[in-house]
Amino acid sequence: MSNQQKIAKLLDGFDISLSNLEYLNTSGTTVMLNEATHNMKDKLFCPKCGVAVFRNPSEGIFSNGRKASFSHKQSGIPCIWRSKNKIGLHFENESEALHLIESDQLAIVSGFMQQQPEPTPNESGVYDQTPVESADGDNIDVPIPRHDGATVSLPSRIMSVNGICRNFHKNYEKFFILPNQESSQLLSSILVNVEKLTYEQLTALSLDGDQKEFLYYGLITKVEDFPPKGDNNVRLVHLKQHSSVPDFCLRGYIGDLNKHGLTANNVGQYLLVWGKISPRGFSYCFYHPNWGEYGILPSKYNALLD
Repeated sequence: MSNQQKIAKLLDGFDISLSNLEYLNTSGTTVMLNEATHNMKDKLFCPKCGVAVFRNPSEGIFSNGRKASFSHKQSGIPCIWRSKNKIGLHFENESEALHLIESDQLAIVSGFMQQQPEPTPNESGVYDQTPVESADGDNIDVPIPRHDGATVSLPSRIMSVNGICRNFHKNYEKFFILPNQESSQLLSSILVNVEKLTYEQLTALSLDGDQKEFLYYGLITKVEDFPPKGDNNVRLVHLKQHSSVPDFCLRGYIGDLNKHGLTANNVGQYLLVWGKISPRGFSYCFYHPNWGEYGILPSKYNALLD
């Protein structure tokens, strides 16, 4: 996915020359592109560089069909959302890296949940019905940017993709180090749209014996159950695919997908999947992903991926 900016911070009177990014991000209100209004003029700022931003164009999309985004009022200040290269967070030592984690700017994910966690009772013996979306992982060695060979040992999390989908407007602008990655990247630049993958690209991926997992997303277009529609029968969740691809779907058991709430009611929402791509006849799929490897994006966040 591109670094097209679809998030800003609303904070009246902010001036980066008199303040700092931490104040902007803790005191400002997150505003998605589709939420920007005329009365927010001169009150919106980039959360990554602090420069004032504006919706471009002010309404709708460009006449050439290019989608709207937030644009910076000043072009001379470097910003990750204007860079053509993928730029990660910079830190010099363990203390600085831990501050980034504790201030919710960085998440290090060592793996995704393989099974549904068992509910645990609270002190009163009552079972909490809130889904467990993450757990402590092992410390992992992370390279220090711009320091060849130097690493720091940092705490990681074992997460679920569903956990990333919750509060997605915050995670969208957050830096992540996912499994198979050595450096941090914005979640917005990590995500891969399955609709952009051509038949040739998918064929090459599926034949690659060293294929790595990526964090993919796709728009749910149809949900199809194999009869007799029992828990152990197959459900296909079809995703919007490239015009050269006959079909692309997530394949799983009806019972497992029902536990996730993944049904025909989710048509028109986005599905996020961590995994590899498998061939299915002349088409391609995510084949029976584990519990924490997929999640449904709440509809209110569709604008961030449209």
